[in-house]
Amino acid sequence: MASVSHPSNLELQVLSVLWHRGPSAVAEIYDSMPDGKSRAYTTVLTVMQRLERKNLVSRTRAGRAHVYEAAVTQEMIVAEKVRELVTQTFGGREIG
Repeated sequence: MASVSHPSNLELQVLSVLWHRGPSAVAEIYDSMPDGKSRAYTTVLTVMQRLERKNLVSRTRAGRAHVYEAAVTQEMIVAEKVRELVTQTFGGREIG
């Protein structure tokens, strides 16, 4: 499997909303952020644009709104994170 771009913690939260809700507009993602922190709508929009540049989400137009959909599965991201953890912890050596 090809390496997946490394999403930040905030990007992971956005992806988790998309994995849970399915395709969503920025306003829906903004209202559903799991950490409950107050942040600007434009912050979430910027995160969406970064995720699109990283090819982690795709965007379609629905009327005036843009609808974003996860382009990677949760399993792909988890597998990459586990690989990173093993590499950082064991210097890339096989375990077991």
